[in-house]
Amino acid sequence: MESPPRSSGRQWVSHRLRSPFRVQSYRNLCYLGVLFVLVTVYTALLSTIVVVGLSLLVYLVGIVVLGIIPPLLHWIAAIERLVIRLIVGVDIHPSTSVDASGSYWQRYLRLLTDRQTWGVAVYLFGAFWLASLSVGVLGALLRTAVSFLGAPLYYQHSPILAYGPIPRSPIPVELLFGWDTLLVGLQTTLTLGSFRVDSLWAAVAVSLGGILILLVSLELASVLTRLWMRVARRLLSIERHWEPLRARLTRA
Repeated sequence: MESPPRSSGRQWVSHRLRSPFRVQSYRNLCYLGVLFVLVTVYTALLSTIVVVGLSLLVYLVGIVVLGIIPPLLHWIAAIERLVIRLIVGVDIHPSTSVDASGSYWQRYLRLLTDRQTWGVAVYLFGAFWLASLSVGVLGALLRTAVSFLGAPLYYQHSPILAYGPIPRSPIPVELLFGWDTLLVGLQTTLTLGSFRVDSLWAAVAVSLGGILILLVSLELASVLTRLWMRVARRLLSIERHWEPLRARLTRA
């Protein structure tokens, strides 16, 4: 994954102005979207297992159902490492050591008590909030950027009213302050204005604002992805408790 240069302010600005022309920028956006879909599937699957397991706990079958969760977390970690490598281009290698000694029950107990196993659960919890925030904020920014960029193409056919990022309705403002033994209050309202895009130059100005919003969106996606890769490296590099099937078949 490409890191932005830090040598000078001019290169910093140049790097960000070129972000719409870099494939990595759109790979970061794609990863955040895929992460949202996958985390939704993971959450639904794990929630179903927990609910079914707890409901059947009185019959002791629930213990077996809940016992699926630790190995499932390891499989989820493997899927996440694959997705990150294919989309973002970052390799996260699991531990090369394979502790295959002991019976299956002993290996399962090591898996159950391994702190890194439950680190994957922490990863999924953080990924849920990151994906939800990314889809909400980046989705709104990208929709706004696309609509602004296309303003010169449709401003004559449909009216464009540009408002600020706060409500259009009057905003009440009330100030209270003490004076001697009195409490004095001042109440007023603020009204947000708007402007109508009805000329080509105004539409071009709006499209320039769309370019700025697009740059902010791509930079935000890159920053979120870089920060999340640091978390993924720490929580997805888990140790394997079963010898790979391919190695066992080769040995046999």
